[in-house]
Amino acid sequence: MWVEVSYKHRKKVTALAEKKYPELYKDFPAADLHKNMVMLPQELLLANIPFRTLKQLPGDYVITLPEGLHFVINSGHSIAEATNYACDDWVKHRKTFPNCTCKQSKNLKAIAERFKV
Repeated sequence: MWVEVSYKHRKKVTALAEKKYPELYKDFPAADLHKNMVMLPQELLLANIPFRTLKQLPGDYVITLPEGLHFVINSGHSIAEATNYACDDWVKHRKTFPNCTCKQSKNLKAIAERFKV
């Protein structure tokens, strides 16, 4: 199941994540750019953060929008593959994101420089 939160509510999700995972944000202000935290739909409901859900079936493609957040909750055995694409219009959205300063971001910086994003 996919849980998608609109970019309009990104600040609310970040505030919730900072409260739930303060140790991550202490060292990495852009910790929400990493895939190392879990947000359950119940937590979003309690925080009054609107979201949508989608059940992905075999053969389905899911497209996420720039600056939006998504979480995937597997309900059984899963073999998943993800591919990230970016069109020219995406570059303006990329420039609004904070730059991460952790060790893992070195590869991302190299990619950003190569593609001038």
